[in-house]
Amino acid sequence: MSLLLLPFCLVLLTACTKYDFSDPDKAVETVSITSINPRGATCSANIISNGGYSIVERGICWSLAKEPTISNSIKRDSKNTLGNFTLNITSLTAGKTYFIRAYAKTSQGYIAYGNQLVFSTLPKGLSSISTSVDSTVYINYKMVKGIITNDGGDVVTSRGFCWDTFPNPTIAKYSNIIGSGAGTFSSNISVLLPNRKYYVKAWAKNSIGISYGNEISFTTGQPQLAFLNISATTNISRNSATSGGFVSLDGGANIIARGVCWSLISKPTITDYKTLDGVGLGSFSSFVTGLIANKTYYIRAYATNSVGTSYSNEINFVTLPLGLPLFGNQIFNSVSYNIASVANNISDDGGANILSRGVCWSSSSTTPTILNSKTTDGTGLGNYTSTISGLTPGSVYFIRGYATNSVGTVYSNTLNLTTLNYALATLFLKSVAFVSKASVSCQSTISTDGGTPITARGVCWNTSPNPTLSNYKTSDGVGIGTFTSSITGLTAGLTYYIRTYAVNGTGISYSSQYIYSN
Repeated sequence: MSLLLLPFCLVLLTACTKYDFSDPDKAVETVSITSINPRGATCSANIISNGGYSIVERGICWSLAKEPTISNSIKRDSKNTLGNFTLNITSLTAGKTYFIRAYAKTSQGYIAYGNQLVFSTLPKGLSSISTSVDSTVYINYKMVKGIITNDGGDVVTSRGFCWDTFPNPTIAKYSNIIGSGAGTFSSNISVLLPNRKYYVKAWAKNSIGISYGNEISFTTGQPQLAFLNISATTNISRNSATSGGFVSLDGGANIIARGVCWSLISKPTITDYKTLDGVGLGSFSSFVTGLIANKTYYIRAYATNSVGTSYSNEINFVTLPLGLPLFGNQIFNSVSYNIASVANNISDDGGANILSRGVCWSSSSTTPTILNSKTTDGTGLGNYTSTISGLTPGSVYFIRGYATNSVGTVYSNTLNLTTLNYALATLFLKSVAFVSKASVSCQSTISTDGGTPITARGVCWNTSPNPTLSNYKTSDGVGIGTFTSSITGLTAGLTYYIRTYAVNGTGISYSSQYIYSN
C-alpha cells in the first residue's frame, strides 16, 4: 500500500470501529501483572499511539469473563498521555481468575483496548504482621507497636499483642485485643513485673486463623522510690492544720503507705510525727493535729513502697499564737427579788485551758470585773450557768461572764437587770358557802407572797363595806396557797361584807369584797 494512502486508511478504520485507532495491534499494550495477592494485583500498561487524536482517558479494565471492557470494572490513571503507566487493583476476590486489558479513550469517543492478560488472585491466607517496641526502659509497662502489612485476603477481625516471660508467647496466656483491620496499631502492656525479661509478639486473626509477628524481647527496669509533691498548708490554727500531697509515680512498686510528717526541726521523717492517709497513687488530704501554738513547723509528704520511703519538698508554717477565750452571747434564765440565773457559752479557749469561769456583777459599774462580786462555775469550754444570790430587791445590776486562761481574763457582753421589788401578796376570795343562819364557810387562795413570807392570813368581815383587820377576822395559818375560813356569830337579817387578807413584810393586802345577806 502506498504510504500516501496510509493516513486515509487509518482514518477510515477508526471511523468504522470504536475499538481501535492507529495500528490495532500496537495502539495499547497490556504489559504485565505483578504483585498478585488475595485482594489485588499491579498492572503495567503502555499507550503506544493516539492515531492523531487527543487521549482524554486511559486505564485498565477487568472482569471474571474474557474480553473485559470499560463497562466492567475499571481504574483510571491520573494522566492522559502516551507512554507507560502502572495501576494497583484492589478489592478483588481471593482465589479467582481475572481477565484484564489496558484501554485508552480519545476525544472523539474512540476506545482502543490492549491485549488481554489472565491472572489468578492468591487464595486467602494468614495475615502478614511485624512487631516493634519502644526502646525506653520502663519498670512495669512497655509500649509496643504492630503493623499488618497484608491481611491475607480476608478481613482482620481482631488483633493485638501477646507476651510472656518465656519465649514464643501466644494468645493462650497473656494477651490483649487492639481493634481490628489492617494497618498500624499500638498498645501499652502494663502490670509487668520489674526487672524481668519479657517476650512479645503482635498477632492478627482472620477467618483462616491467627498469625504472629516477629518476637522481640525486652527487660523491665528496677523498682525505684516513689515521686510525690506536698500540698499547700491551709486552715492553720493554734494546734492543727490541713495539708496533703499527690503521688504521681509509684516507682514500679505499690504504694503501701502515704501521708505527711512534721517536726519542729527541718527535714522531718516518718520517725517524727506523721499521718497515714491511704495507699496508692493520686492525691490525698491530711489533718495535722496536736500542734503547739505560735511554733514553726516543717512538713513533708511521704510515700512508702517496697523500695523504701520517699519524701516531697519541704514547706513550713507557723501556728497561731495563744489568745484570750471567745464568748458567745450571755442570756438571763430567770430573775427574782434577790436571785438571778445567767447562761453563758465559751466557744474558743484561745488555745489554752480555761482555768476558771463564771459571772461578775456590780450595781454601780457598767463593766464589772472579777474584782467586783463574782461566781466561780468550773473550767473548760462550753455552756455553763451561774446563779447570783444576795441581790437587793428592786435594784439594777450589771452582769458579765468571764473566762480566764494562761493569757488572761476576757469578759462577755454586759447584761443589765432589775431585781423584783417586794410587794403585797396576791390573793382572792374564791367562794362563800352557807352553813347556817349564824355561820358561813369561805375558801381563799394566796398565789404570791410578794417576796416576803406570809405571816398571817384569813378573812375579815363587817356590816359596813371594805372590812379590815380592825373589824372581825379569822386567823388561818401562814404561807401561800388555798385555805378555808369559818365565820360564825352572824345575825339574821343583816348584810355582811367579807374580804380575804394576807400579811407579809410589805404590809396587808385584801381581796375584793363579797356581799353576803343573811
